[in-house]
Amino acid sequence: MTPWFIVSALALIVIVGLVLDGGSHLHAQQHAYGLAAQAARAGGQQLDTTAVMAGEGFTVDPAKAVTAAHQYLATAGADGDAWVEGGRVHVTVRQTYSPQILGMFGAGPFPVEVTATARLVRVVAGSEQ
Repeated sequence: MTPWFIVSALALIVIVGLVLDGGSHLHAQQHAYGLAAQAARAGGQQLDTTAVMAGEGFTVDPAKAVTAAHQYLATAGADGDAWVEGGRVHVTVRQTYSPQILGMFGAGPFPVEVTATARLVRVVAGSEQ
């Protein structure tokens, strides 16, 4: 009876660890994506004012966008990269997730890397221009 109990208890701990740590890993990914999306939005708000003043339309200033995204990440305490390509601001956030339960068995830490993109949109009377 004792060997059966020990094996069952270990199996139960592993199953609970997979469920809890798996959910926590997903939460870490969602948190990192939220940071990346907010940083991309902050970068996307950096307009190229010379193009606007010249009547060339609304465009993102790449240097200001990257700086704003990096500042947002630094304020949030996150590590990542930002770049502008095709008028879109892309931000990648890198973090590490250390499992609580499975970590006791030597699993982890696991990398978390997500990328979010923002683009500048002009809306007039509810429709995209």
